[in-house]
Amino acid sequence: MSVMLSQLLELPCLKDATVVAGHEALARPVTSVSVLEYAEPTALLDEFFEKNRFIGSEIALTCWYNIRSDVEAQCNILEALANYGEVAVILYYLGIIVQELDQRVLDVANANGIALIVMPEGNISYRYSEVITPVMEAIIKDRTEQSLFSGDLLNQVTRLPEHLRTMDTLLSMLRDRLHTSFILTDQNNTLLNAVAYPLAAEPILVKALDTHRFPPEWKKNKRRITASKGPAMFLYVITTDGTVLSQEELRQIDEVVQLFVNIWNPQHNQFISEEMIRTILRDEPIKMRRLGELFHIDVAALQEMWVLIPENKGFTEELYRNRFAEVLKENYKLCICDSYEKQIVAFTDGACLGERDAIAQDLAELKGTVFSIQHTLTTTEVRLSYLTIQETKEACHSIFPDKRLYTAQDVAFAKDCLECIEQGQLSIETKLHCLRPTRQDAESLRTLAVLLLDCQGSIAKTAHKLNLHTNSVKYRVQKLNTLFGSEITAFPLNSFLAFALGVRRILES
Repeated sequence: MSVMLSQLLELPCLKDATVVAGHEALARPVTSVSVLEYAEPTALLDEFFEKNRFIGSEIALTCWYNIRSDVEAQCNILEALANYGEVAVILYYLGIIVQELDQRVLDVANANGIALIVMPEGNISYRYSEVITPVMEAIIKDRTEQSLFSGDLLNQVTRLPEHLRTMDTLLSMLRDRLHTSFILTDQNNTLLNAVAYPLAAEPILVKALDTHRFPPEWKKNKRRITASKGPAMFLYVITTDGTVLSQEELRQIDEVVQLFVNIWNPQHNQFISEEMIRTILRDEPIKMRRLGELFHIDVAALQEMWVLIPENKGFTEELYRNRFAEVLKENYKLCICDSYEKQIVAFTDGACLGERDAIAQDLAELKGTVFSIQHTLTTTEVRLSYLTIQETKEACHSIFPDKRLYTAQDVAFAKDCLECIEQGQLSIETKLHCLRPTRQDAESLRTLAVLLLDCQGSIAKTAHKLNLHTNSVKYRVQKLNTLFGSEITAFPLNSFLAFALGVRRILES
Protein backbone atom coordinates (compact mmCIF):
# COMPACT_ATOMS: atom_id res chain seq x y z
CA MET A 1 0.00 0.00 0.00
CA SER A 2 1.35 3.44 -0.94
CA VAL A 3 1.88 6.26 1.53
CA MET A 4 -1.04 8.67 1.39
CA LEU A 5 -0.72 12.42 1.83
CA SER A 6 -2.90 12.25 4.94
CA GLN A 7 -0.44 9.79 6.51
CA LEU A 8 2.54 12.03 5.78
CA LEU A 9 0.82 14.95 7.50
CA GLU A 10 0.97 12.90 10.72
CA LEU A 11 4.78 12.94 10.67
CA PRO A 12 6.40 15.19 13.31
CA CYS A 13 7.94 17.37 10.58
CA LEU A 14 4.47 18.27 9.28
CA LYS A 15 2.41 18.29 12.47
CA ASP A 16 2.37 22.11 12.49
CA ALA A 17 1.37 22.37 8.81
CA THR A 18 -2.16 23.38 7.79
CA VAL A 19 -4.07 22.25 4.72
CA VAL A 20 -5.76 25.42 3.48
CA ALA A 21 -7.16 24.11 0.16
CA GLY A 22 -7.45 20.98 -2.00
CA HIS A 23 -8.49 18.63 0.79
CA GLU A 24 -9.56 15.92 -1.67
CA ALA A 25 -5.87 15.27 -2.42
CA LEU A 26 -5.35 13.95 1.11
CA ALA A 27 -6.41 10.49 -0.10
CA ARG A 28 -3.85 10.45 -2.94
CA PRO A 29 -0.60 8.46 -2.78
CA VAL A 30 2.76 10.26 -2.65
CA THR A 31 5.84 8.78 -4.31
CA SER A 32 8.44 11.53 -3.88
CA VAL A 33 9.15 15.07 -2.70
CA SER A 34 10.94 17.86 -4.55
CA VAL A 35 11.79 21.54 -4.29
CA LEU A 36 10.13 24.04 -6.61
CA GLU A 37 13.01 26.50 -6.82
CA TYR A 38 11.71 28.55 -9.76
CA ALA A 39 7.94 28.91 -9.89
CA GLU A 40 7.15 31.50 -12.57
CA PRO A 41 5.23 29.88 -15.49
CA THR A 42 7.47 30.37 -18.54
CA ALA A 43 8.38 28.52 -21.72
CA LEU A 44 11.52 27.29 -19.92
CA LEU A 45 9.47 25.78 -17.11
CA ASP A 46 7.12 24.21 -19.66
CA GLU A 47 10.13 22.65 -21.35
CA PHE A 48 11.36 21.27 -18.01
CA PHE A 49 8.00 19.61 -17.36
CA GLU A 50 7.77 18.30 -20.91
CA LYS A 51 11.30 16.89 -20.95
CA ASN A 52 10.78 15.25 -17.55
CA ARG A 53 7.38 13.97 -18.67
CA PHE A 54 5.67 12.44 -15.66
CA ILE A 55 6.75 14.03 -12.41
CA GLY A 56 3.41 13.48 -10.68
CA SER A 57 2.47 12.03 -7.27
CA GLU A 58 5.02 14.41 -5.76
CA ILE A 59 4.90 16.99 -3.02
CA ALA A 60 6.56 20.24 -4.07
CA LEU A 61 8.20 22.46 -1.44
CA THR A 62 8.43 26.17 -2.23
CA CYS A 63 8.25 29.69 -0.83
CA TRP A 64 7.22 31.26 -4.18
CA TYR A 65 9.98 33.84 -3.77
CA ASN A 66 10.10 34.97 -7.40
CA ILE A 67 6.28 35.24 -7.65
CA ARG A 68 5.65 36.44 -4.10
CA SER A 69 3.53 39.42 -5.26
CA ASP A 70 2.06 37.92 -8.43
CA VAL A 71 -1.28 36.27 -7.63
CA GLU A 72 -1.91 35.34 -11.27
CA ALA A 73 1.44 33.52 -11.47
CA GLN A 74 0.67 31.68 -8.22
CA CYS A 75 -2.63 30.52 -9.68
CA ASN A 76 -1.00 29.51 -12.97
CA ILE A 77 1.76 27.44 -11.36
CA LEU A 78 -0.73 25.62 -9.14
CA GLU A 79 -2.83 24.76 -12.18
CA ALA A 80 0.26 23.65 -14.12
CA LEU A 81 1.45 21.41 -11.28
CA ALA A 82 -2.01 19.87 -10.99
CA ASN A 83 -1.99 19.15 -14.72
CA TYR A 84 1.28 17.26 -14.28
CA GLY A 85 -0.16 15.13 -11.49
CA GLU A 86 1.39 16.79 -8.45
CA VAL A 87 -0.36 15.92 -5.19
CA ALA A 88 0.45 18.94 -3.05
CA VAL A 89 2.40 22.16 -2.65
CA ILE A 90 3.83 22.99 0.77
CA LEU A 91 4.29 26.74 1.11
CA TYR A 92 6.97 28.03 3.48
CA TYR A 93 7.42 31.45 5.08
CA LEU A 94 3.89 32.78 4.54
CA GLY A 95 3.67 36.28 5.98
CA ILE A 96 7.39 36.80 5.37
CA ILE A 97 7.84 36.21 1.64
CA VAL A 98 4.28 35.78 0.37
CA GLN A 99 2.45 38.22 2.62
CA GLU A 100 -0.94 36.51 2.36
CA LEU A 101 -2.79 34.00 0.21
CA ASP A 102 -5.34 35.44 -2.15
CA GLN A 103 -8.72 33.70 -2.30
CA ARG A 104 -8.15 33.12 -6.01
CA VAL A 105 -5.17 30.89 -5.17
CA LEU A 106 -7.28 28.81 -2.80
CA ASP A 107 -10.02 28.54 -5.43
CA VAL A 108 -7.56 27.24 -8.05
CA ALA A 109 -6.21 24.60 -5.63
CA ASN A 110 -9.74 23.44 -4.82
CA ALA A 111 -10.83 23.41 -8.46
CA ASN A 112 -7.80 21.37 -9.57
CA GLY A 113 -7.66 18.93 -6.66
CA ILE A 114 -4.13 19.84 -5.55
CA ALA A 115 -3.52 20.28 -1.83
CA LEU A 116 -2.10 23.62 -0.71
CA ILE A 117 -0.36 23.16 2.64
CA VAL A 118 1.06 26.05 4.65
CA MET A 119 3.83 25.85 7.23
CA PRO A 120 3.28 28.05 10.33
CA GLU A 121 2.81 31.64 9.24
CA GLY A 122 5.47 34.21 10.09
CA ASN A 123 8.04 31.56 11.13
CA ILE A 124 11.33 31.41 9.23
CA SER A 125 12.86 28.57 11.30
CA TYR A 126 11.34 25.73 9.25
CA ARG A 127 13.71 24.09 6.73
CA TYR A 128 13.00 22.10 3.57
CA SER A 129 15.37 19.31 4.61
CA GLU A 130 13.33 18.64 7.76
CA VAL A 131 10.46 17.53 5.50
CA ILE A 132 12.39 15.98 2.61
CA THR A 133 14.30 13.41 4.68
CA PRO A 134 11.46 11.95 6.82
CA VAL A 135 8.99 11.96 3.92
CA MET A 136 11.37 10.04 1.66
CA GLU A 137 12.21 7.67 4.54
CA ALA A 138 8.50 6.91 4.96
CA ILE A 139 8.11 6.29 1.22
CA ILE A 140 11.19 4.03 1.00
CA LYS A 141 10.15 2.12 4.12
CA ASP A 142 6.72 1.49 2.60
CA ARG A 143 8.28 0.23 -0.63
CA THR A 144 10.62 -2.05 1.29
CA GLU A 145 7.84 -3.56 3.36
CA GLN A 146 5.38 -3.88 0.48
CA SER A 147 6.71 -6.15 -2.26
CA LEU A 148 3.44 -5.97 -4.20
CA PHE A 149 3.41 -2.76 -6.26
CA SER A 150 1.17 -3.47 -9.27
CA GLY A 151 -2.05 -2.62 -7.42
CA ASP A 152 -0.55 0.60 -6.06
CA LEU A 153 0.55 1.76 -9.49
CA LEU A 154 -2.82 1.08 -11.05
CA ASN A 155 -4.44 2.92 -8.16
CA GLN A 156 -2.16 5.90 -8.83
CA VAL A 157 -3.06 5.86 -12.52
CA THR A 158 -6.79 6.02 -11.77
CA ARG A 159 -6.22 9.16 -9.67
CA LEU A 160 -4.23 10.99 -12.35
CA PRO A 161 -5.74 13.63 -14.67
CA GLU A 162 -7.06 11.95 -17.80
CA HIS A 163 -4.40 13.45 -20.07
CA LEU A 164 -1.68 11.80 -17.94
CA ARG A 165 -3.09 8.28 -18.22
CA THR A 166 -0.63 7.32 -20.93
CA MET A 167 1.85 4.51 -21.49
CA ASP A 168 4.70 7.01 -21.03
CA THR A 169 3.34 7.87 -17.59
CA LEU A 170 2.93 4.25 -16.54
CA LEU A 171 6.43 3.26 -17.67
CA SER A 172 7.85 6.35 -15.97
CA MET A 173 6.16 5.29 -12.73
CA LEU A 174 7.63 1.80 -13.07
CA ARG A 175 11.04 3.31 -13.81
CA ASP A 176 10.96 5.49 -10.70
CA ARG A 177 9.73 2.60 -8.55
CA LEU A 178 12.22 -0.04 -9.74
CA HIS A 179 15.10 2.11 -11.10
CA THR A 180 14.74 0.24 -14.37
CA SER A 181 14.62 1.23 -18.05
CA PHE A 182 11.84 0.16 -20.43
CA ILE A 183 11.39 -0.07 -24.19
CA LEU A 184 8.03 -0.90 -25.76
CA THR A 185 7.93 -1.95 -29.42
CA ASP A 186 5.47 -3.41 -31.87
CA GLN A 187 5.95 -6.80 -33.55
CA ASN A 188 8.22 -5.21 -36.17
CA ASN A 189 10.54 -3.92 -33.46
CA THR A 190 9.35 -0.36 -34.10
CA LEU A 191 9.76 1.87 -31.08
CA LEU A 192 6.52 2.92 -29.36
CA ASN A 193 7.82 4.11 -25.99
CA ALA A 194 11.15 4.39 -24.21
CA VAL A 195 11.90 5.53 -20.66
CA ALA A 196 15.35 5.33 -19.14
CA TYR A 197 16.82 5.25 -15.66
CA PRO A 198 18.44 7.64 -15.18
CA LEU A 199 16.42 9.91 -17.46
CA ALA A 200 19.48 11.34 -19.22
CA ALA A 201 20.37 7.84 -20.48
CA GLU A 202 17.37 7.69 -22.84
CA PRO A 203 19.35 8.52 -26.06
CA ILE A 204 21.78 5.68 -25.25
CA LEU A 205 18.88 3.33 -24.63
CA VAL A 206 17.15 4.15 -27.92
CA LYS A 207 20.43 3.94 -29.84
CA ALA A 208 21.06 0.48 -28.39
CA LEU A 209 17.68 -0.65 -29.69
CA ASP A 210 18.32 0.97 -33.06
CA THR A 211 21.70 -0.73 -33.53
CA HIS A 212 20.74 -3.98 -31.74
CA ARG A 213 23.86 -3.58 -29.62
CA PHE A 214 23.26 -3.66 -25.90
CA PRO A 215 26.25 -3.36 -23.53
CA PRO A 216 27.08 -6.75 -22.00
CA GLU A 217 26.58 -5.51 -18.42
CA TRP A 218 22.95 -4.64 -19.13
CA LYS A 219 20.39 -7.21 -18.01
CA LYS A 220 17.53 -7.42 -20.51
CA ASN A 221 14.20 -9.26 -20.31
CA LYS A 222 11.77 -9.38 -23.23
CA ARG A 223 8.08 -9.62 -22.29
CA ARG A 224 5.12 -10.16 -24.63
CA ILE A 225 2.17 -7.79 -24.07
CA THR A 226 -1.13 -8.83 -25.65
CA ALA A 227 -3.93 -6.36 -26.30
CA SER A 228 -7.65 -7.05 -26.51
CA LYS A 229 -7.65 -5.08 -29.78
CA GLY A 230 -4.80 -5.08 -32.24
CA PRO A 231 -1.55 -7.07 -32.43
CA ALA A 232 0.77 -7.88 -29.55
CA MET A 233 3.65 -5.69 -28.38
CA PHE A 234 6.98 -6.42 -26.72
CA LEU A 235 8.30 -4.83 -23.52
CA TYR A 236 12.04 -4.82 -22.88
CA VAL A 237 12.86 -4.52 -19.17
CA ILE A 238 16.46 -3.36 -18.81
CA THR A 239 18.69 -2.74 -15.80
CA THR A 240 21.86 -0.88 -16.77
CA ASP A 241 23.74 -1.47 -13.49
CA GLY A 242 23.73 -5.26 -13.68
CA THR A 243 20.89 -5.70 -11.17
CA VAL A 244 18.70 -8.74 -11.80
CA LEU A 245 14.97 -8.30 -11.20
CA SER A 246 13.17 -11.13 -9.46
CA GLN A 247 10.57 -13.24 -11.23
CA GLU A 248 7.92 -11.74 -8.95
CA GLU A 249 8.91 -8.21 -9.98
CA LEU A 250 8.81 -9.19 -13.65
CA ARG A 251 5.40 -10.80 -13.15
CA GLN A 252 4.02 -7.61 -11.62
CA ILE A 253 5.48 -5.50 -14.43
CA ASP A 254 3.71 -7.75 -16.94
CA GLU A 255 0.49 -7.50 -14.98
CA VAL A 256 0.41 -3.73 -14.64
CA VAL A 257 1.32 -3.03 -18.29
CA GLN A 258 -1.08 -5.70 -19.56
CA LEU A 259 -3.96 -4.30 -17.50
CA PHE A 260 -3.18 -0.74 -18.53
CA VAL A 261 -3.21 -1.62 -22.22
CA ASN A 262 -6.54 -3.41 -21.99
CA ILE A 263 -8.30 -0.99 -19.62
CA TRP A 264 -7.12 2.49 -20.59
CA ASN A 265 -5.44 2.21 -23.97
CA PRO A 266 -6.49 -0.92 -25.85
CA GLN A 267 -5.10 0.39 -29.14
CA HIS A 268 -1.83 1.86 -27.86
CA ASN A 269 0.16 0.46 -30.76
CA GLN A 270 -2.06 2.24 -33.26
CA PHE A 271 -1.00 5.70 -34.42
CA ILE A 272 -2.38 8.83 -32.83
CA SER A 273 -1.34 12.20 -34.23
CA GLU A 274 -0.71 13.56 -30.73
CA GLU A 275 2.21 11.14 -30.25
CA MET A 276 3.88 12.24 -33.48
CA ILE A 277 3.53 15.92 -32.55
CA ARG A 278 4.84 15.33 -29.03
CA THR A 279 7.78 13.39 -30.47
CA ILE A 280 8.69 16.20 -32.87
CA LEU A 281 8.38 18.95 -30.27
CA ARG A 282 10.38 16.95 -27.73
CA ASP A 283 13.22 16.81 -30.26
CA GLU A 284 13.28 13.02 -30.53
CA PRO A 285 14.35 12.41 -34.16
CA ILE A 286 14.94 8.65 -33.84
CA LYS A 287 11.48 7.97 -32.49
CA MET A 288 9.97 10.38 -35.05
CA ARG A 289 11.55 8.47 -37.92
CA ARG A 290 10.34 5.15 -36.51
CA LEU A 291 6.78 6.44 -36.22
CA GLY A 292 7.02 7.77 -39.76
CA GLU A 293 8.14 4.40 -41.06
CA LEU A 294 5.41 2.58 -39.15
CA PHE A 295 2.58 4.78 -40.40
CA HIS A 296 4.02 5.61 -43.83
CA ILE A 297 4.46 9.31 -43.16
CA ASP A 298 7.23 11.10 -45.04
CA VAL A 299 8.61 12.95 -42.01
CA ALA A 300 11.24 14.65 -44.17
CA ALA A 301 8.37 16.40 -45.98
CA LEU A 302 7.01 17.95 -42.77
CA GLN A 303 8.66 21.34 -43.23
CA GLU A 304 6.11 23.80 -41.90
CA MET A 305 4.81 24.18 -38.35
CA TRP A 306 1.48 25.82 -37.57
CA VAL A 307 0.53 26.88 -34.05
CA LEU A 308 -2.93 28.10 -33.05
CA ILE A 309 -3.15 29.74 -29.62
CA PRO A 310 -6.83 29.83 -28.58
CA GLU A 311 -8.22 33.11 -27.28
CA ASN A 312 -11.96 32.52 -27.27
CA LYS A 313 -12.99 30.58 -24.17
CA GLY A 314 -16.38 29.99 -25.74
CA PHE A 315 -14.89 27.31 -28.00
CA THR A 316 -13.79 23.90 -26.82
CA GLU A 317 -10.31 22.53 -27.50
CA GLU A 318 -11.88 19.84 -29.69
CA LEU A 319 -13.63 22.46 -31.83
CA TYR A 320 -10.38 24.40 -32.24
CA ARG A 321 -8.50 21.23 -33.19
CA ASN A 322 -11.11 19.94 -35.65
CA ARG A 323 -11.56 23.27 -37.42
CA PHE A 324 -7.80 23.91 -37.60
CA ALA A 325 -7.19 20.45 -39.06
CA GLU A 326 -10.08 20.86 -41.53
CA VAL A 327 -8.74 24.14 -42.92
CA LEU A 328 -5.14 22.94 -43.20
CA LYS A 329 -6.08 19.64 -44.86
CA GLU A 330 -7.95 21.63 -47.51
CA ASN A 331 -4.71 23.46 -48.33
CA TYR A 332 -2.00 20.81 -47.88
CA LYS A 333 -1.55 17.26 -49.15
CA LEU A 334 0.17 16.19 -45.92
CA CYS A 335 -0.96 17.39 -42.52
CA ILE A 336 -0.92 16.04 -38.95
CA CYS A 337 -2.67 18.08 -36.30
CA ASP A 338 -3.46 17.72 -32.59
CA SER A 339 -3.48 19.46 -29.20
CA TYR A 340 -0.24 20.21 -27.38
CA GLU A 341 0.12 22.18 -24.12
CA LYS A 342 -3.39 23.69 -24.47
CA GLN A 343 -2.57 24.89 -27.98
CA ILE A 344 -3.19 23.35 -31.39
CA VAL A 345 -0.07 22.36 -33.33
CA ALA A 346 0.10 21.06 -36.89
CA PHE A 347 2.84 20.03 -39.28
CA THR A 348 2.37 20.25 -43.04
CA ASP A 349 4.46 19.59 -46.13
CA GLY A 350 4.96 23.34 -46.69
CA ALA A 351 3.54 23.26 -50.23
CA CYS A 352 0.42 25.36 -49.70
CA LEU A 353 -2.23 24.81 -52.37
CA GLY A 354 -3.88 28.15 -51.56
CA GLU A 355 -2.83 31.39 -49.86
CA ARG A 356 -1.67 31.50 -46.24
CA ASP A 357 -3.52 34.77 -45.67
CA ALA A 358 -6.70 33.05 -46.86
CA ILE A 359 -6.08 30.27 -44.33
CA ALA A 360 -5.80 32.87 -41.58
CA GLN A 361 -9.05 34.43 -42.80
CA ASP A 362 -10.81 31.05 -42.64
CA LEU A 363 -9.60 30.64 -39.06
CA ALA A 364 -10.66 34.14 -37.97
CA GLU A 365 -13.94 32.81 -36.56
CA LEU A 366 -12.00 30.93 -33.89
CA LYS A 367 -10.53 34.14 -32.47
CA GLY A 368 -7.08 32.63 -32.04
CA THR A 369 -3.52 33.73 -32.74
CA VAL A 370 -1.97 31.80 -35.63
CA PHE A 371 1.74 31.26 -36.36
CA SER A 372 3.24 29.67 -39.46
CA ILE A 373 6.92 28.73 -39.36
CA GLN A 374 8.28 27.45 -42.67
CA HIS A 375 11.43 25.48 -43.54
CA THR A 376 11.72 23.65 -40.21
CA LEU A 377 14.07 20.86 -41.30
CA THR A 378 15.04 19.24 -37.98
CA THR A 379 13.30 18.49 -34.69
CA THR A 380 15.80 20.76 -32.94
CA GLU A 381 14.78 23.68 -35.17
CA VAL A 382 11.11 22.89 -34.54
CA ARG A 383 11.58 22.78 -30.77
CA LEU A 384 13.48 26.08 -30.80
CA SER A 385 10.85 27.72 -33.00
CA TYR A 386 8.04 26.52 -30.75
CA LEU A 387 9.74 27.89 -27.63
CA THR A 388 10.43 31.20 -29.38
CA ILE A 389 6.74 31.49 -30.25
CA GLN A 390 5.87 31.05 -26.57
CA GLU A 391 8.35 33.76 -25.61
CA THR A 392 7.24 36.28 -28.22
CA LYS A 393 3.50 35.71 -28.76
CA GLU A 394 2.46 38.72 -26.69
CA ALA A 395 5.17 40.92 -28.21
CA CYS A 396 4.04 39.91 -31.72
CA HIS A 397 0.52 41.02 -30.92
CA SER A 398 1.81 44.34 -29.50
CA ILE A 399 3.95 45.09 -32.55
CA PHE A 400 1.53 43.82 -35.22
CA PRO A 401 -1.96 44.09 -33.64
CA ASP A 402 -3.83 43.73 -36.94
CA LYS A 403 -2.12 40.60 -38.22
CA ARG A 404 -4.08 37.36 -38.38
CA LEU A 405 -1.02 35.26 -39.22
CA TYR A 406 2.48 35.63 -37.82
CA THR A 407 5.50 34.30 -39.71
CA ALA A 408 8.98 33.24 -38.65
CA GLN A 409 10.19 36.72 -39.60
CA ASP A 410 7.61 38.35 -37.33
CA VAL A 411 8.67 36.09 -34.46
CA ALA A 412 12.38 36.79 -35.02
CA PHE A 413 11.69 40.55 -35.19
CA ALA A 414 9.71 40.44 -31.94
CA LYS A 415 12.46 38.44 -30.24
CA ASP A 416 15.10 41.00 -31.26
CA CYS A 417 12.92 43.80 -29.88
CA LEU A 418 12.46 41.94 -26.57
CA GLU A 419 16.21 41.29 -26.29
CA CYS A 420 16.86 44.99 -26.83
CA ILE A 421 14.48 45.85 -23.98
CA GLU A 422 15.96 43.19 -21.69
CA GLN A 423 19.43 44.72 -22.13
CA GLY A 424 18.32 47.83 -20.26
CA GLN A 425 17.70 51.54 -20.61
CA LEU A 426 20.89 52.35 -22.51
CA SER A 427 20.06 49.78 -25.19
CA ILE A 428 16.49 51.11 -25.48
CA GLU A 429 17.61 54.75 -25.80
CA THR A 430 20.18 53.80 -28.44
CA LYS A 431 17.56 52.07 -30.59
CA LEU A 432 14.93 54.81 -30.12
CA HIS A 433 17.40 57.58 -30.98
CA CYS A 434 16.48 57.44 -34.67
CA LEU A 435 12.90 58.52 -33.83
CA ARG A 436 13.98 61.86 -32.37
CA PRO A 437 12.85 63.92 -35.39
CA THR A 438 9.24 63.00 -34.51
CA ARG A 439 9.46 63.40 -30.73
CA GLN A 440 7.38 66.60 -30.78
CA ASP A 441 4.91 65.38 -33.40
CA ALA A 442 2.60 62.58 -32.26
CA GLU A 443 0.65 62.66 -35.54
CA SER A 444 3.77 62.05 -37.61
CA LEU A 445 4.95 59.31 -35.25
CA ARG A 446 1.64 57.44 -35.51
CA THR A 447 1.62 57.75 -39.28
CA LEU A 448 5.17 56.41 -39.42
CA ALA A 449 4.28 53.41 -37.23
CA VAL A 450 1.17 52.51 -39.23
CA LEU A 451 3.00 52.91 -42.55
CA LEU A 452 6.00 50.73 -41.66
CA LEU A 453 4.61 48.17 -39.19
CA ASP A 454 0.98 47.75 -40.25
CA CYS A 455 0.84 48.58 -43.96
CA GLN A 456 4.21 47.47 -45.39
CA GLY A 457 4.91 50.96 -46.74
CA SER A 458 1.64 51.21 -48.68
CA ILE A 459 0.18 54.75 -48.86
CA ALA A 460 -3.29 53.43 -49.79
CA LYS A 461 -3.42 50.95 -46.89
CA THR A 462 -2.16 53.59 -44.47
CA ALA A 463 -4.87 56.01 -45.60
CA HIS A 464 -7.52 53.33 -45.05
CA LYS A 465 -6.10 52.42 -41.63
CA LEU A 466 -6.01 56.05 -40.48
CA ASN A 467 -9.32 56.88 -42.15
CA LEU A 468 -7.68 59.65 -44.20
CA HIS A 469 -7.60 60.69 -47.83
CA THR A 470 -4.64 59.33 -49.78
CA ASN A 471 -3.35 62.85 -50.45
CA SER A 472 -3.32 63.57 -46.71
CA VAL A 473 -1.10 60.55 -46.10
CA LYS A 474 1.14 61.54 -49.01
CA TYR A 475 1.54 64.97 -47.40
CA ARG A 476 2.44 63.41 -44.05
CA VAL A 477 4.95 61.03 -45.66
CA GLN A 478 6.58 63.93 -47.50
CA LYS A 479 6.80 65.80 -44.20
CA LEU A 480 8.45 62.74 -42.62
CA ASN A 481 10.91 62.47 -45.50
CA THR A 482 11.87 66.08 -44.82
CA LEU A 483 12.21 65.50 -41.07
CA PHE A 484 14.52 62.51 -41.58
CA GLY A 485 16.36 63.91 -44.56
CA SER A 486 15.72 60.72 -46.53
CA GLU A 487 12.86 58.56 -47.81
CA ILE A 488 11.46 56.77 -44.78
CA THR A 489 10.48 53.69 -46.81
CA ALA A 490 13.96 53.23 -48.28
CA PHE A 491 16.54 50.79 -46.91
CA PRO A 492 18.37 50.96 -44.53
CA LEU A 493 16.48 53.82 -42.80
CA ASN A 494 13.19 51.92 -42.85
CA SER A 495 14.77 48.98 -40.99
CA PHE A 496 16.11 51.21 -38.19
CA LEU A 497 12.79 53.02 -37.90
CA ALA A 498 10.73 49.79 -37.91
CA PHE A 499 12.86 48.25 -35.16
CA ALA A 500 12.60 51.37 -32.98
CA LEU A 501 8.83 51.49 -33.52
CA GLY A 502 8.55 47.80 -32.59
CA VAL A 503 10.43 48.38 -29.33
CA ARG A 504 8.25 51.40 -28.63
CA ARG A 505 5.02 49.47 -29.15
CA ILE A 506 6.12 46.74 -26.75
CA LEU A 507 7.01 49.33 -24.11
CA GLU A 508 3.67 51.09 -24.56
CA SER A 509 1.75 47.83 -24.21
